[in-house]
Amino acid sequence: MEKDYYKVLGVPSDANEGTIKKAYRDLAKKYHPDVDPSPEAEEKMKQASVAYATLSDPKQRREYDLSNAKSMGTIFDDKETIFDDKGTIFGWRRGDKKAKSSQNSKPDFSEIEKLDNKIKEYDEVLKNVTQEISDYNIKITDQRKLIEDEIQQIRNTKSKEENYIKAMKYIEKFRRKDSIRFINLTITQKQYDIYRDCVEILEQIEKQIKALEESLKKEKIEPLEKMKDKKEAEYWQIFNEKHEVRKAYNDHSLRYEYAKEKQKQEAEASKKK
Repeated sequence: MEKDYYKVLGVPSDANEGTIKKAYRDLAKKYHPDVDPSPEAEEKMKQASVAYATLSDPKQRREYDLSNAKSMGTIFDDKETIFDDKGTIFGWRRGDKKAKSSQNSKPDFSEIEKLDNKIKEYDEVLKNVTQEISDYNIKITDQRKLIEDEIQQIRNTKSKEENYIKAMKYIEKFRRKDSIRFINLTITQKQYDIYRDCVEILEQIEKQIKALEESLKKEKIEPLEKMKDKKEAEYWQIFNEKHEVRKAYNDHSLRYEYAKEKQKQEAEASKKK
């Protein structure tokens, strides 16, 4: 199975979440069993699924990058292989002070470490903002339910009022007469006028209820929706800022050396526990 997940999805190593998701969806359409039932397509789909599951999760992606960096670094682990028969390395003898100084010095990771810490900060902020958006969605849903219950209660109360009951009874009576007019029962103009008055009473009641419902939504739901929209805009702003930092991190010349050093430190910390 192909181990380079970026290659599997056909994206660069600095691809953002949106690019990775789009690439996976394109592959899913291309290798779907209904489109391509071949065993090769099934295998490619499995590889794409594993790659997407890893790269779409920030923590798994970071661990994957670290493991890649570790594997790249192993070609330099055997120090003896870079010495010639005379015991020199690039013109320096083993034991030479200058050669030792060159071997013992570590790269300056301060810049890329700042980028790494900044990415972690963005991840934490995005997590909090996402939770706030979710909380607003819950509040909006709860408010809608409360308003629906309140409006239903008002309808039930109105239906028990005398003018409502009379109007409903007359309308039902009128409709029964209207439905059997073929039996030579006649409906007078006065009866029809009363019927129209009763219908208007019910329509006015319904208009009042609708107006109250809109007022409650404007008062209790619109402010929450505005706050949610504001948080969503904040989310995307932070997301784009994080993407720029992530790109700078991925383009940094010490990316793999830094990842290898972090892997080493994490292993040492794990041993101490």
